[in-house]
Amino acid sequence: MAYVTLFVFFLLTHLLLLHSAEGVDRTYPDCSPSNCGKFGIISFRFTNISHRLCGVLPVNCDETPPTIRLPLELRSGKSKEVLNISKTNSIQSIRVKDFSLLEYLNTNKCQYLTNFTLPNTPFLFFELTTPNLTLFKCNHTPNTTSPRNYIYELRRL
Repeated sequence: MAYVTLFVFFLLTHLLLLHSAEGVDRTYPDCSPSNCGKFGIISFRFTNISHRLCGVLPVNCDETPPTIRLPLELRSGKSKEVLNISKTNSIQSIRVKDFSLLEYLNTNKCQYLTNFTLPNTPFLFFELTTPNLTLFKCNHTPNTTSPRNYIYELRRL
């Protein structure tokens, strides 16, 4: 008899939970897609900065040009210029211009990318989308030496 009572209790509890879940409004009215000027309508994962809680990456669409702060730079206050926001199928992408990187590269220092990390999150991934060729002028010699017969072998081929 105890098993039947326990079964009925679990059944009623689950039915009550399912019924209460149906009554939850799954849409948050302030989180509807918003206009971001020349980039058009943006939606989750991106959001307008006026609705910070509605997305992972808030874009400041009120600035000209629009800017964004990536997760690693939220504390520093540095932002990047948004060049493009696009959506292809279910993938949303954003192109940004990193002014701090450009300034650093103009100093001719080579240590910028030392210990450079990107956030590890299931919502974001980073990749280079355009073929860029960046040449650094560094005043140091490598700690390697080429074999003496290396040039000789190349000439024989």
